[in-house]
Amino acid sequence: RVARFPTLIVTDPDAPVVQYMQFEQGWAGARQVTSRLVGGVFSTPVEVSAPFASGEVCDCCPGQLLGSGVRAVALYRNAGSNIRVMYGAASQDGGATFPTGALLDETGWLLNACPSSGPAGYMAGDSVRYVWMSGATNGSKIYIGSAHADDLSLGMQGLVHSGLSQAVTQNFPRIAGSNDTLGVVWQQTA
Repeated sequence: RVARFPTLIVTDPDAPVVQYMQFEQGWAGARQVTSRLVGGVFSTPVEVSAPFASGEVCDCCPGQLLGSGVRAVALYRNAGSNIRVMYGAASQDGGATFPTGALLDETGWLLNACPSSGPAGYMAGDSVRYVWMSGATNGSKIYIGSAHADDLSLGMQGLVHSGLSQAVTQNFPRIAGSNDTLGVVWQQTA
């Protein structure tokens, strides 16, 4: 199997968890998986993109793994039927299993190409705050959203900076925060 785009969390120094994209031989069957260090050996990969997201994941878009205590959330962009939206999978056992998954991006972006841009997020208590780029309306713009870390029920979602013309292109967002304070950065071209 072929792997790319790793991301790592260390909430337990004896059991770090890595999320990465995995392919069958020949770069087919793109999916997001996680593996946890147990007894000095990484466990068999656990697929986090199925059965929650239909089809394959976006094979050129990195994901991000978030963690705090026993909670872990794997963020990624899907590509099923060329709908390029963000999904998440949630774990409440330190990343050993991911029994819950959900759509985290309601933009419905239809694109028959590879945007090469994935989500970024952080955990704040029992919530996940995340940013992503979507070209669903008015060109490529940065969105921000929140979800409950355990069941991924959606909170607020919207543009980071509304009212920009289609000529302004935004991409590659990153977010960091602590409690009720956050910062978002991105690349912008006018």
